[in-house]
Amino acid sequence: MNNTEVILALGGNLGNVPESFKKAIDLLNQNQFIVLKKAKNHLTKAENCESGTPDFINSALLGTWSGTPDELLALCQKIEIICGRPKIHSSTQSRTLDIDIITFGNQIINSDSLKIPHPYATKRFFVLKPISEIKPDLTIPQSNATVFQLLDKLVNHKNGNCS
Repeated sequence: MNNTEVILALGGNLGNVPESFKKAIDLLNQNQFIVLKKAKNHLTKAENCESGTPDFINSALLGTWSGTPDELLALCQKIEIICGRPKIHSSTQSRTLDIDIITFGNQIINSDSLKIPHPYATKRFFVLKPISEIKPDLTIPQSNATVFQLLDKLVNHKNGNCS
């Protein structure tokens, strides 16, 4: 199978998040996900979360993967658990690590377990800002706009640091 270019978003707000990111990258690399670039870490306010939720640290990875999208999802979920995230969790709760598959080549996937591109990627500052550092010219499938254009539109209409 060919290597597919993939964008992953990283986030967390519990424990030593930069260390969780490093551990996740090591585990990704050990499992045939080849990390090509990592965005710097960004501190963002938690929104759409439980009251009193601490700020998040967010980043993004550009890499390649030779397996299927479902295999990558399973790996990402396994790494989240290894880094201390409960297997069953709410999207409104704090977490040690969150890994979202934002894009998988130009594929569009809409299954019960996986939606690619990530359904909220084009509306989230904390996703677009890190990606803009590593691949600003990326066109997210179905958006007809580059990451740079989407970020510019978002910043000029609403500074949406949403989690």
